[in-house]
Amino acid sequence: MAAADSVYAGARATLVGDVAPRLTTVPRWWAERVTLNNATLLARLVYSRDLELFDAVWLREGRDLRRAVRRIEALAKSKPDDPYGAVRAFVSVGTVARAGDRR
Repeated sequence: MAAADSVYAGARATLVGDVAPRLTTVPRWWAERVTLNNATLLARLVYSRDLELFDAVWLREGRDLRRAVRRIEALAKSKPDDPYGAVRAFVSVGTVARAGDRR
């Protein structure tokens, strides 16, 4: 536990001293207060994955957030072992169709 604490202390020092001053969209105090531990880092890793896929679904659904969320939920339920794969397939089919429409 002490080793993890020292790793996170070093990470916070880097975040506060080097990274935060360059961030223009978050307040300066955020870097000092944000929780850094295994759980929060894993959550950020999992929930920040493939965000462009969700943007693409939103665009395909006419920028209608409710429709996009319903579509993503349906896709995830259709392939519970690989929900990202289901979303990726939906987006790629739309990309092929749009590319074909330009011809």
